[in-house]
Amino acid sequence: MNAPLLDVSGLTLDLPGAHGYVPILTGLDLQVRPGEAVGIVGESGSGKSMTLRCIARLAPEGARIGGSITVGGRDVSTLKRSALRDYRRRETAVIFQDPRSAINPIQRVGDFLIETARDAGADVPAARRAAVDMLSRMGIVDPERRMGQFPFELSGGLLQRVMIASVLLSGPSLILADEPTTALDVTTQSDVLAISEELRRDSGTALVFVTHDLDLALSICDRVVVLYAGTVLELADAETIRHAPAHPYTRGLLASRPPLDERLAELPVIDGAPISAADAGGGCPFLERCPSRIPLCEKTKPKLQAFRGGQVRCHRAEELATVGSAS
Repeated sequence: MNAPLLDVSGLTLDLPGAHGYVPILTGLDLQVRPGEAVGIVGESGSGKSMTLRCIARLAPEGARIGGSITVGGRDVSTLKRSALRDYRRRETAVIFQDPRSAINPIQRVGDFLIETARDAGADVPAARRAAVDMLSRMGIVDPERRMGQFPFELSGGLLQRVMIASVLLSGPSLILADEPTTALDVTTQSDVLAISEELRRDSGTALVFVTHDLDLALSICDRVVVLYAGTVLELADAETIRHAPAHPYTRGLLASRPPLDERLAELPVIDGAPISAADAGGGCPFLERCPSRIPLCEKTKPKLQAFRGGQVRCHRAEELATVGSAS
């Protein structure tokens, strides 16, 4: 088996707050191999986007980061100046949820894409051809005209396609995608994901895919990480998550998906509201919302343990799997 391209070990993140540092991530472990796609799912505030920002060395100012992150065997925390610039532009690429925050508003779309392609080693004519071709593959009509436009002249959906095109043009070994297809229609979303799959297959590019859409993660990712309150509650291959989830939270997420063949009077939800890592306390972070909790869950935080080919953080995982449902 290939050695991990990305190796995250014991990652913690604390951000400065009004009364001291606030915990966001509490000991996250993650490995991604070349050509592998790993999804990170969970409700808002679980720490998904902050995980990507730590990997990309884009954590907020004043952040306190613990643990280690290596990409291609290099410790990301030690990269300085030109090495860090190369890491962000060539080795690792980020697709942000809001493209307007990541694209220079006074630079034409064509200049932005050509610059990216040239960084990957192409001369100007070849870079321009590659940019036009990539825009076309992204489903953008009249790509030559779009090359001459500024970001403010494009809709959010079109601009996100440009952002994704720039990432694919750079040919990185690792793509960090933060809700990259949220602003795209279903057809374009399918096309973009197909291109990403082709890139992974042909060049061994790895993908870390953050999304609220559990079905989307299960359809394109090899493995899925379930985050809650800055903590990994479950990690398993996509088929296991889909058909035999081990953690009550994962089961709740799956049960919250509305059926396609039936109209419901009320959408299914997980009882209660999500909490942050700062509010998790000393027991299981999912305690207050869990239908299967026992006194031990309140007193002791479960360890992340190997379970049926994956990992789960639950005191009752074996028991619940045996009975086949939460009790």
